[in-house]
Amino acid sequence: MNSQFKLTILQYLRVVKREGGFTLIELLVTMTFLSLLMAIVMPNIIGQIAKGRQAEAKSVLGIINRAQQSYKGEKGTFTTLNNTSLGVSANGQFYTFAGPASNNINYAAHTATAVAIYSNDIKNYASAVATDNNTAFSTVICESLGSAASGQGAVAPGSDYTAISGSNPCVTGIQIN
Repeated sequence: MNSQFKLTILQYLRVVKREGGFTLIELLVTMTFLSLLMAIVMPNIIGQIAKGRQAEAKSVLGIINRAQQSYKGEKGTFTTLNNTSLGVSANGQFYTFAGPASNNINYAAHTATAVAIYSNDIKNYASAVATDNNTAFSTVICESLGSAASGQGAVAPGSDYTAISGSNPCVTGIQIN
């Protein structure tokens, strides 16, 4: 009876031990699967983060263009970006914004340059707003072809109303609006 009891206990322990954990092979297969999944998903996640950061530049440049149009309608000239009566705060987390150095009756261009820490991930942008003798406005936002730190980080809009309202409004980069 004693040996039968021991045998029953050992069989029970063997079954409990087998059901209680994972084998090394099972763990390795699971880790390999998760590693492959992360290798596929991570580039997409990083790309979406960069797009979110770039949205700052697109949004602020669009606001600046609209504010310049409004200012031009009221004052008869486009103004500098640091003019407080323009009503735009061009302080960004991911970009440094710059605008014209002086007032101009017909044209104003602005740039959004990636902050150095993000220059490998995000693109540079530029915008322009122009008028044709105060009757019609034309605006453009241009995006660089590559990241700010790459050799394709340069971007520039056309230099007057005719250039930015034409078929190729971006001297360097591509039109996005």
